Amino acid sequence: MGVGLNNHVKVLQSSRVPKNALIVNIYGGACAGTLKEMGGSWYKAVKGTREVFSVFLPPSTDITNLAFLPRSHDDNFSPKSFKGLAHPDIYLKSHGYSYIYSGSIAEIVKAILSQAIN
Repeated sequence: MGVGLNNHVKVLQSSRVPKNALIVNIYGGACAGTLKEMGGSWYKAVKGTREVFSVFLPPSTDITNLAFLPRSHDDNFSPKSFKGLAHPDIYLKSHGYSYIYSGSIAEIVKAILSQAIN
């Protein structure tokens, strides 16, 4: 549905996207503010019954087992007091999201298909 800032929200707000869709967000960077937003009630209300799966491509930070993901240098939407997100992998999973960090197209496609059939 697009490339660029806030497309992860625009796709959820689109009436063209079915309520039972699997949304795949592909990121070239790991943004603590975006991940934090995904756990919030506003985002979850917009998401509704859609599933959201995140793909992080290298050279983005691998959030798996990461103790702290600092605020992104281009984060202009989080409160100034927001410094980053502790244990971003656990945070996403605790809010019902799955993700993959990989540069392998075959692994990414396999992970997306797995999400789609589950």
